Amino acid sequence: MVYYSRQCFETCGGVYKKYADKLGLRGKTAYNSVGQIRMYMRCCPIDMVCAYKHKSNRREWLEDNMKNAIEACLNNNFGYLRASREFNVPRSTLRDKVKIARRTGNDAAQLAEKRLGRFKTVFSKEQEDQLVSYVLEMETKLFGLSITELRKIAYQLAQMNQVPHNFNNNTHEAGKDWVRGFLKRHPQLSIRSPEPTSAARAMDFNRTSVQKFFECLINVYDRYKFPAGRIFNCDETGLTTVGKKSHSKIIAKRGRRQVGAISSAERGQLITAELCFSAAGNYVPPLLIFPRQRMKPELLDGAPPGTIAACHSSGWMQSEIFVQWLRHFINHTKPTENDPVLLLLDGHASHTKNLEAIKLARESHVVLLCFPPHCSHRMQPLDVGFMAPLSVYYGQAIKVWLRTNPGRVVTQFQIAKLFGTAFTKAASMETAMHAFSKPGIWPLNPNVFTDIDFAPSDVTERPTDAEISEIEQHIMNDRQTPPPQQPADTENNTSLHGNLASSEDAALPGCSNSFTVGPEVVCPIPKGVRNKATRQRGKAAILTSTPYKDDLEEQINNSRTKQVKRKLVPSGPSKITKQKKNVTSTDDSSSEDDDNPDCAKCKRSYSKSKANEGWVECRQCHKWYHEACTGVGDEDLDTFICNKCI
Repeated sequence: MVYYSRQCFETCGGVYKKYADKLGLRGKTAYNSVGQIRMYMRCCPIDMVCAYKHKSNRREWLEDNMKNAIEACLNNNFGYLRASREFNVPRSTLRDKVKIARRTGNDAAQLAEKRLGRFKTVFSKEQEDQLVSYVLEMETKLFGLSITELRKIAYQLAQMNQVPHNFNNNTHEAGKDWVRGFLKRHPQLSIRSPEPTSAARAMDFNRTSVQKFFECLINVYDRYKFPAGRIFNCDETGLTTVGKKSHSKIIAKRGRRQVGAISSAERGQLITAELCFSAAGNYVPPLLIFPRQRMKPELLDGAPPGTIAACHSSGWMQSEIFVQWLRHFINHTKPTENDPVLLLLDGHASHTKNLEAIKLARESHVVLLCFPPHCSHRMQPLDVGFMAPLSVYYGQAIKVWLRTNPGRVVTQFQIAKLFGTAFTKAASMETAMHAFSKPGIWPLNPNVFTDIDFAPSDVTERPTDAEISEIEQHIMNDRQTPPPQQPADTENNTSLHGNLASSEDAALPGCSNSFTVGPEVVCPIPKGVRNKATRQRGKAAILTSTPYKDDLEEQINNSRTKQVKRKLVPSGPSKITKQKKNVTSTDDSSSEDDDNPDCAKCKRSYSKSKANEGWVECRQCHKWYHEACTGVGDEDLDTFICNKCI
């Protein structure tokens, strides 16, 4: 049993007193409850050493000033008193450091470095700089390290490089205080919440695809001389009756285990909105696609002026609906032969495989330019600068509506008004102009993206054909040229002993300022090989060009001769036979799910299908979809792959 005297309590002073006040202990009771206070301190360490703040003005001088003062005294330019006044450093400290420099010959910069008394950092400055470079490189490749991972790597680096440390040998991690000091010593590092990025976007946003797009864009600019007011971008976004799942933080009682917020439903209905704006800040009235069969005028109550609507059972964009919107776009922009319009859009099938829309654009003097696949998050103006504020304002509008209409839920009939409120706030001229300038579309800047932006694609980047041919030629030259003859007992042994000597020297602790075993060895930087594409991938292209239109017509004519998809008829058999081209196989393990599958999108079973309703199977996961639920045209059903498998 440990006895705590009154003198011990008063010696520990402020720290114990603060915890005693928190426990409500006063006077003699506090002196007799030191053990209880110490136990509370372990659970709630609020005023421990790591949070201590210095109350004196010691070591407030700058390292650069101290370095210049030391050099001035060593060169006999100033005395101690004048140098201390000239560079605003303490005279006694300057005198001590100059004496050490004259006695040991150390560099002035090394002596001017501030240290925490007799304590030193575990790693040297060069080793920490190497660790910082590794952490930043992992972050640029979308494999950022968490605090726990950094602590484990620091422990393993200290062990493998035989660096003396006081890390925890039981958990094999560096301490929290080390991480706090490491981040404080390197202010270029910060703790951030990463944004989820799909592997397809990380791989496909590469320099080759971006350069191809800007080549097409430059050709269009040089030919048509588009001003900012004639450059438009269109894209679709989803509006749900629930809004965003993540709510802003609210004030609640401390200690409550769960804090809730009202919502219309667990899963809301999806309404698609087609948006469009120009580089000069002009907005085209949007199009709303409702998941229903018939349109009602009251669905557009409160919508932005000029808004049009369409209906489809899935609520997604379809080829015929995009043609309807394109006519709406042409009526507002009024392109002519002398004043054409450039429309930038993504590679959705309703855009790139829509022959009717391409012909309409060519006839109406609208130039269609497609972005590379999986690059819209960095290159499409609407995704870069408009969708995020629109989503925030839309969520706020739903929150306000639910608060002012208690007991009611948001349905399709309130979507237009809520969307109109959010659209009015987000649709500003400054937002549109900034959205076009950030990806370098207008003003034109093909070099807007740096090597750091393309770093994630390096993980699975395939070499180009030119690089492959160069490597093969280099291998053939090496095979044809024999290696030079060298004496086996002289040079080979010398080089061998030299390598051994260098490796032994590198293995000695303290012989180098950098790591002998670097962080890349402890946790290697991911590097993989991208699988060869099994189907033709999209690319940046001018959709209204004659070669693209001719190729699309040829693909459509060829696809019409293939009977890959099937039609369901009421008198047909209930057994589904999965058809594959040039492949015949039987599955003995078929079950009732194969006889009556559900649509992977709308969950409606095969037995409840309507007459002449088409179904199509995904080529990779082999799940079945209604043709209306796929969101692709008839010409793409023979090679259909669902969004989950892309």
